[in-house]
Amino acid sequence: MAGLLQPGGLWSPSAWLVIAGMALGLCALPSCGLMPVLLLIAGRRYLRRSTAPGTREGAAWTAAASAAIAVGVLFWVWAWVCLKDKEWMEPFPSWPTLDVSIAFLIVGAAMAGILLSTPPPPPPAE
Repeated sequence: MAGLLQPGGLWSPSAWLVIAGMALGLCALPSCGLMPVLLLIAGRRYLRRSTAPGTREGAAWTAAASAAIAVGVLFWVWAWVCLKDKEWMEPFPSWPTLDVSIAFLIVGAAMAGILLSTPPPPPPAE
């Protein structure tokens, strides 16, 4: 952060990108922690209505949503380590962020596959 306060540092395009990245990262932290929990609850409710009891889809959904929660916790831990480190704003790409992004994509694809493989729930009886 000291580089931003040097003469000419605050007005450079890279300084604004760092500030925008920090703002987006702070917005991503709550969603990474809360979104998988909400998806676990909503997906279990959907699968309970659309599949028979005791099918494998419910267990698969719980495992995939738990993996999403684990990736979210990993992101929180990574963010905490970065904030405690004094030199976390280095000029090269952040590889832990890339790892977390790829993990979210893989878990999201698994969750989408589970939901797409189940039949739609029957319409409510009137």
